[in-house]
Amino acid sequence: MASEIECPVCGIKGIDSDRENCPQCDSELTCFKVLDNLPSESPAAGRHLKWTAVGTIVCLALFFVTATVFLYLFYSLEDRMEGQEAEFKQAVSELNTEWSRWNRRIQNEIESLAVLPEPEPYDTAGDSVPDVSSAGAVGSSEPSAAPVKTPKPKQRLEFTVYTADDDDTLWELSEHFYGSGLYYPVLLEHNPRISIFDLKEGVRIKVLEDPSKARSIYKNIVIRKGASHFWEYTVEPGDTAGSIASRFYDDKKMAGRIFDFNPGVELSPGQKIQILLQ
Repeated sequence: MASEIECPVCGIKGIDSDRENCPQCDSELTCFKVLDNLPSESPAAGRHLKWTAVGTIVCLALFFVTATVFLYLFYSLEDRMEGQEAEFKQAVSELNTEWSRWNRRIQNEIESLAVLPEPEPYDTAGDSVPDVSSAGAVGSSEPSAAPVKTPKPKQRLEFTVYTADDDDTLWELSEHFYGSGLYYPVLLEHNPRISIFDLKEGVRIKVLEDPSKARSIYKNIVIRKGASHFWEYTVEPGDTAGSIASRFYDDKKMAGRIFDFNPGVELSPGQKIQILLQ
């Protein structure tokens, strides 16, 4: 016996399943019968699709969150780099301004030294006056000799002693005691064993009591060759090119400078060599 079906369009019941059209509304029933015969979706498949959709949504959410965080960090870093670049440019500008100021000051000092009169001789040991001959004294029968011009006695230099701190530099000490950092070779002249770049704490340094003499002494001890200035150092026992370079050029690898500025030098004790002032 054929089964009966219901028309899904008009709702009439009891229609023979073999009929292809509804007797009341004439609707095509074949497609509905095909749909009814399709297997229904299992619960497991539905759960699988559900979790797949959830996983997809979570992944998309994570992707958008990660992308948002990345973009935030990228733009924050970009802003920070722009700020640091501006600070760096400002620092360079200030450094250039300060360097120009110091350069002008040094040039003014050098130009002022160029017009100084010849310095008077100084003697750290004390005054020395040569003997004058008594020839030609009054009442002598010998012919009168030409008058002898007595040279001025060398002026005695007086010193005080300063004990260096850990953060002192020769330039700063010269500026403090002599009024200009340019006169630091005067400190070297009176303290030849100290180092320009490594002035250790506790080192005792001889300083002129009369700072006005530093200027003329500077002119007397500094040798000018074009735009370069040199100071003469007297080699002491135990000195090597490396040790001298370390003290005056801050690097023993600069020993080649010793021989460049003093061709043929043997570094014998007592020998004078020229040190480039920087």
